[in-house]
Amino acid sequence: MASGKKVLAFDIYGTLLNTGAIARSIQKYVKEIQSEEQAKSLATSWRTYQLEYTWRFNSMNIYESFDVVTRKSLLNAAADMNIPLTAPTVEALMQAYHELPSFEDASSSVKHLLSRTDVQVVLFSNGTDEMVTKSIMAASLPITLPRYLVNSVKKYKPSPEVYEGLVQFLGMQDRKTDVWLVSGNPFDIAGARSYGMNTIWVDRAHNGWHDRLLDVGPTKVVSGLEEITKLEF
Repeated sequence: MASGKKVLAFDIYGTLLNTGAIARSIQKYVKEIQSEEQAKSLATSWRTYQLEYTWRFNSMNIYESFDVVTRKSLLNAAADMNIPLTAPTVEALMQAYHELPSFEDASSSVKHLLSRTDVQVVLFSNGTDEMVTKSIMAASLPITLPRYLVNSVKKYKPSPEVYEGLVQFLGMQDRKTDVWLVSGNPFDIAGARSYGMNTIWVDRAHNGWHDRLLDVGPTKVVSGLEEITKLEF
């Protein structure tokens, strides 16, 4: 797959897809949820446990697929809030997670970048092949985009094996600085930078970069995906 082009490797969850939007489905399907604020709280906790579980698995050298992680983290988050979930409710929420909406600028920005001759666009995700396929179809993103998924190495971001697997998939082991991760997740940016890749952090909240894990931050910072279409690489 290697070429003279720069590669933009787009994270999916939290970058192209709005994980916070699951709060609407929570409010719809969970009868114990009495307010929008409660729904958002459960959505935030669900996402927090989802990521925490992947990091714990990395530390313990254990791998379970992202759909299993997502289901377990939902149950954990609901239990913390003393919210009982029936099996049909869990299934409805899992289906909704497979149909997360994209951010408003996602589809148009990706399609614009695909028209450029100097860059190649790929998807790079913790998600399973089934999850990613359903998600990008629901979000009206191009289904034919090449993808590299972490189940190839049975690790999760930000493990270095994941980023190494990506550059090997691209055939760019000797050009990893030409591979640019695009992500709205600071831990993902840190992982890619630690490995030696370039990065674009999508700071939708306009909060600035506060992560102090590494001495180096993202290569570039944008407030939305449309800004990336105007960048030179």
